[in-house]
Amino acid sequence: MPLTRVPWPRVTLVAVCVATLALAAVLTVRRVAPREVRRFEHVLPEAQAFRNNGRPVMAVSPDGRAFVFATPEGLYVRSMDALDARLLADTETALGNPFFSPDSRSIAYFDGRLIRVPAAGGSPVVICTTPGPVFGASWGVDDQILFGQPGGVMRVSADGGTPTLVIPTAEGEQAYGPRQLPGGDRVLFTVTRVSGSSRWDQAEIVVQSVSSDERTVLVRGGSDARYVSTGHLVYAQGDTLFAIGFDAGRRRVIGERVPIVRGLARAGDPAVNTGAANYDVSDDGTLVYVRADSPGDFPSPRLETSIPPGTLVWVDRRGREEALGTPPRAYVYPRLSPDGARVAVDSRDDALDVWIWDVARRTLTPLTFHPALDASPVWAPDGRRVVFSSARAGGSLNLYWQPSNGTGTLDRLTDSTHVQRALGFTPDGRRLLLADSASSREPPDLALLSLDGERPVTWVTRTPFSEFGAEISPDGRWLAYESDPSGQREIHVRAFADADGDGWLVSAGGGSQPLWSHDGRELFYLAPDGTLMSAAVDAIRDGAPFRTGPPSPVIAPGPYRARSGTQAGRTYDVSPDGGRFLRIKVEGGAVARGPRSLVVVQNWAEELKRLVPRD
Repeated sequence: MPLTRVPWPRVTLVAVCVATLALAAVLTVRRVAPREVRRFEHVLPEAQAFRNNGRPVMAVSPDGRAFVFATPEGLYVRSMDALDARLLADTETALGNPFFSPDSRSIAYFDGRLIRVPAAGGSPVVICTTPGPVFGASWGVDDQILFGQPGGVMRVSADGGTPTLVIPTAEGEQAYGPRQLPGGDRVLFTVTRVSGSSRWDQAEIVVQSVSSDERTVLVRGGSDARYVSTGHLVYAQGDTLFAIGFDAGRRRVIGERVPIVRGLARAGDPAVNTGAANYDVSDDGTLVYVRADSPGDFPSPRLETSIPPGTLVWVDRRGREEALGTPPRAYVYPRLSPDGARVAVDSRDDALDVWIWDVARRTLTPLTFHPALDASPVWAPDGRRVVFSSARAGGSLNLYWQPSNGTGTLDRLTDSTHVQRALGFTPDGRRLLLADSASSREPPDLALLSLDGERPVTWVTRTPFSEFGAEISPDGRWLAYESDPSGQREIHVRAFADADGDGWLVSAGGGSQPLWSHDGRELFYLAPDGTLMSAAVDAIRDGAPFRTGPPSPVIAPGPYRARSGTQAGRTYDVSPDGGRFLRIKVEGGAVARGPRSLVVVQNWAEELKRLVPRD
């Protein structure tokens, strides 16, 4: 029986099919092979700096094609395929915490209001005003924006509306960084109940439903968490970024945490600001973070062991400088006399005294001569006397005053074991507002010293928080002061006659050293990055309620002394006509500027899966 042969064309067809299937298998393997992880760095130009105010300074778009960062000039956006970043016009009021819409086409930010702007550039649009300081924010796929407030987690439509409280926090709790988890009902955020320098490193990362009070604690010790679609939770503790496996459906972590980035720049001092860390992760697995120049966070202003010398300068609203001609000294707290003709200032060099600078004669004359510290001068409303703090009695800093012309006798105003600093007078000159604390390490409260009779002292505030930098409005109706019940210093205003009544929050994103203009129409303060801010005041008529417009920058940060010490006084003043500001220009430029670069890690999800396996 003859053998049956398979025709040649059929054999060829089978071989081709086999080869095709093999090639397809090879291509499939190639397609699922891990993508190459690529890193590059974006270094800020020498003339540029991040806007550090205790808020995140950057974010990456969900599609991983661009990132945004905040500077005093405004928001800059860089596409991954571009060499340079471009400035988004009209965003100079942005106080940090930028974040993208889910489609990557818009960017939102805060300046006392919640604002959105096209990522490609365009006119900013106000979404809503915010009733208080903002502690982290995100834009969900349902076009709802979540943000933290002192009372809990708020929600508002990206198209505008009135924010509503969706997750209230308990008494003593503070929430940060709410983010919507897949499914839309549950929110990932950080909550802390403690105080002190490790308050956010001791915080809890939790998941809570917006439709119930059910809360699940995921991590104890860390803050500012992100859910990554690889099935991981990423969060910060100290200057380290950690990752751990996470089952979003069952709301539980898997395995042990693993450090994945060290040397992360935190957003300010966690003791007094927020739980924010400067990093973000896109939907496609791109990581962007700010790298610290040295271990630790952005440098926070604090009392220098050696205060660098400086000179007194005028700076007008356009940023133009005019030197007063003062010799370089370690000046700290300058105060203009009521007529603007003289400056009282204390110096922290070899002679720890209060000095008087005559603007017209260009002469610097010592007002005090004692070897002990004499500091924080304040002019009486008539300009005839200067009040200052002194340790000349051998104990705590108490208050003294003497004639401003250097003649006459020194008079001691207080005799206390507490640390006291004069802040200002009531318009009639009969009472002196002061900051009083049990020690230099205790949070100060505000008090009033009567200059009549036996000079009794009465408390204005008695809280566990720090109240300092207070100023009474020129008409005597309002008290502006800085306080930190939200976890960072902000500018508040209350009716001076009813300091325990309801108040108003003026600053957005932090503020210190309030100062009224001489006509009472503006309230100035310093943002945490040193920007001089102004809020227009619409409450100068008798009986008118207190109202302010949104804060706006007046003078960008520069080589000017911004703060010295955690309970420091005001380091600037305003001219009687409000046209220019007295500043201390630090020799050699501004003090430490902080981190200077962002690190971009593309295809980072592949590295995350390798470093932190979920099995």
